[in-house]
Amino acid sequence: GFNDFGGGGFNDFGGGGFNDFGGGGFNDFGGGGFNDFGGGGFEFFGDLAFDNFFLNDVISDDQFDDFLLSDEFKVAENNLAELNLTSVASLVFEGRPSQLFVGTSGTTLGPPVFSIVDVLAGGAVDSDLFFIDASTGELTIRADPANPIAFDFENPLDADGNNIYNITLSVTDGVSTSTQIQNFTVLDLALMTASQFENNTNQTPPTFNSFISQEAFVKAMTDGTLTWSPSLSGVTFTSGNQAVTINTIDFVYRTLGQTIDFDMAGTFTGVAIGDATQFASGTFNVDIINRAALEFAAGPAGEFRFSNVADPAGGVLTIQSGETLSLTAAQVSAASDMSNPTAPGIADITNQGAVFTAGVKIGEAGNGNFAAAATVNLIGTDGVGVSGVVGIGQPTVTP
Repeated sequence: GFNDFGGGGFNDFGGGGFNDFGGGGFNDFGGGGFNDFGGGGFEFFGDLAFDNFFLNDVISDDQFDDFLLSDEFKVAENNLAELNLTSVASLVFEGRPSQLFVGTSGTTLGPPVFSIVDVLAGGAVDSDLFFIDASTGELTIRADPANPIAFDFENPLDADGNNIYNITLSVTDGVSTSTQIQNFTVLDLALMTASQFENNTNQTPPTFNSFISQEAFVKAMTDGTLTWSPSLSGVTFTSGNQAVTINTIDFVYRTLGQTIDFDMAGTFTGVAIGDATQFASGTFNVDIINRAALEFAAGPAGEFRFSNVADPAGGVLTIQSGETLSLTAAQVSAASDMSNPTAPGIADITNQGAVFTAGVKIGEAGNGNFAAAATVNLIGTDGVGVSGVVGIGQPTVTP
C-alpha cells in the first residue's frame, strides 16, 4: 500500500518521501513548503518559493527579483499602452512666440515630465534653440520665458536656415521614458499695410470695435513693426468745464517680438481733487518700454492701458521701474473752469488718490479694416473726472 510505496510509502518516497523532496521535500518548498501554502509558500510569489523552485538553472532568484521590478513587467502587469510623445504641430505661423505643445499617448504611471535632449547629448541640430515647460510641454524659443522670442520667417534661426526646425524631445512618467526626434515648419505671413487701418486721426470718438479675444488680436497683427507718430495738438476731450488734451503720441507695436513701446504727453484742466472744492490743471506723461503683449491677456483684446493704481477698472497694468506714468497739477483753483485760479501752486494729484489711466487700443473698424486710438482717464478722489478716446490713424509699417 501507500505505506510501502517506494519502501515506506510516502514517508520513504525518494529516500525520505516528500519530506526529502528536493532536499527537504515539500516541507522546505519555499521555506515552509505546502505545509505553509498560503502562509509562507506560494503566496509570496517571487519570495522563497520561486527562489528555490527556479534554483536549478531555470532562473536565478536575483534575475527574477529584477524582472518583477522591471518596466516591462509593470507595463505587462497593468496591460498599459507604451508611453509615447504626441507630435508638435507640423506647420506654425511666424509672429507668435508660443504655439507649440507636446503631449503623451498611452497610459502614464505618474505625472509626465518633458525635457529637451541637447545637441551635446545627441539631440537634433536645433534642440538647443528651445526651452520646454517640464509640466505643460509648451515649447518656446530659448529666451526669457516671461518674454519669449517670436518666430520670424524672414530671419530663421534653424541650423539649415530653411525654417524647418528639428528637435529631440523626451518624456518620462517615472517608470518609462520615450525619446523622439520631431520637426515643424514656420510659415510666412503677409506683411500688414497702413491701408488696412482706418484713417481716424483726431476723431473723437474714433471708429473702433474691440477684438473678440486676445488670440484674435494676435492673429490680426502680422509681422512687421507698427509705428504711430501723429500730431494730436489741439485734440481735447471735455466733460462740462473739465478737459484733457493729448499733445503728442509715439506708439510702437512690434509684432514679431509682441512688445509695446508707448510714449504719450498732454495737458488737463478742471479735474476735481480732494473734496471737490478744488480743481487742478497740469500735465501728464507716459513712457512705457518693451512691455510684452502677453501681459495684456487679461484685459480687453488689443488694449494697452497703464494706471497709477492697481487695476482700477480691470485690464490695466501698473508701471515698472524705469517707466514713467506721471500726472502733475501745475495750478489748483476753486473753480473748475480755471478762469480765476485762487490757489496756484504745484500738487501731484496722483498722491491724493486720483486715478490716472492712459493707453492705446487697436481693434476692428466697421468697414472690416483695423482702427487704433489713444485713451486718457483722469478721476479725482471724489470720483469726479474726465476721460476720452481719440483716433491715431494709420501706422507706418516697417518689415
